[in-house]
Amino acid sequence: MTESEQSQVAYSDFVSDGHYQAYRGGLAGKHDNVRIYWEDQIRGMRLRPCLRRLVDRKKRSGDKVRVADLGAGTGEGLRLLTSLMRKEADLRLNQTRILPIDMIEQYVGCDLCEAMVEQGNADYADRPNVVFRQGDFFKGLPLKDERPFDLYFCSYGSFSHIDDDAMERLLTEMFEHAGQRALVVGEWLGRHSIEWPCYWDEPGDEMLDYSMSWLPGGSRGEAEHFPMRFWLGDEIRALVQRAARNARARVRVLDLYDCSLFVGRHVDTRQYNEWITPLRSAVNSLHEENARTDLERMKVEPVPVPDHDELNEYFANLQFCWNNLVNYCQRRLEKRQHPVRTIDWRKFPPALQMVIMSLDRVVDAVGWMQMGDPRANIIEPQLGYALRSLECDLQEGAGRGHALVGIFEVRKD
Repeated sequence: MTESEQSQVAYSDFVSDGHYQAYRGGLAGKHDNVRIYWEDQIRGMRLRPCLRRLVDRKKRSGDKVRVADLGAGTGEGLRLLTSLMRKEADLRLNQTRILPIDMIEQYVGCDLCEAMVEQGNADYADRPNVVFRQGDFFKGLPLKDERPFDLYFCSYGSFSHIDDDAMERLLTEMFEHAGQRALVVGEWLGRHSIEWPCYWDEPGDEMLDYSMSWLPGGSRGEAEHFPMRFWLGDEIRALVQRAARNARARVRVLDLYDCSLFVGRHVDTRQYNEWITPLRSAVNSLHEENARTDLERMKVEPVPVPDHDELNEYFANLQFCWNNLVNYCQRRLEKRQHPVRTIDWRKFPPALQMVIMSLDRVVDAVGWMQMGDPRANIIEPQLGYALRSLECDLQEGAGRGHALVGIFEVRKD
């Protein structure tokens, strides 16, 4: 075979392996920019202090961490857990991971889908401390034959697949199975999200339609639909209390927070709310390399829902802060705005004042740059992070986002 023929074979293999597929960026798909730069970052930020205390405690006793991941898929939860950095590291230092994979004694990923389990085991075949097993947590904790875990983890809304009775039974069995101390992390869909006001008045214990039409290629007629339970914060707190009494364990709510208030998966599909502003695609654009965003697309225009004054007031306040930040960024890029000279500056909530001042410093610092499109690659991502900070600071853990995430501590000592 000639060198030319060898090269042709090699490059044909590269193409068939997918190495030369067109670059599609993070504008859409399961791992879009909002997922990477917003949702997973918020999950990590809220979990970081709890996980750090757990790992430090295990280190002091000379032990490693045991992790159970329910609805694990192919290990996305494991990748999230092992990617979290210690917050203490300052700009002079290299970051260190809170839970490197070698600090895990045993990770057991449990999923109902056999194909997911097989793929997970294949992906981590070189890691003897990582194993995936098939199991159905609809029927309770499927890992009761294992030794107690230090962390029981479930992410990306998987707990919403089961009804109230099954959820209470699962939490009860997790609390019973845990040792002297453990963390339980769960994620549900929030019922009072602006993505589906059609569900705001539905009975809390109903299983309601949820579609995966936000995936590329999905449509309202073709995408797979699931019955899902949509939760409120008070319902989660009551659920945990019941399960704790059943298990005769002390369980404390360490954190309960809303995630993706204005940028949930269905704000662009408008499948359950045709009046919603399609912000997720606009925020994806903010974080896209070398792509400038039309900031007019970033303005929120919520339509009040009749007979829901409290929720309308909450989202109107968030809209006020969001739009004022975007407006400030537009004026600042035109070099005709100063933070404290902004109209009604003294009436702005502290969270809004802080992100406006932070964004102002960024714009001021990069104005001299002549290469690399500082607006697209520095200023717009910072606007995205500032908007993310607003969502974090103004959420209430009440079930008003796409996701409702809870972190709980089990203690029996």
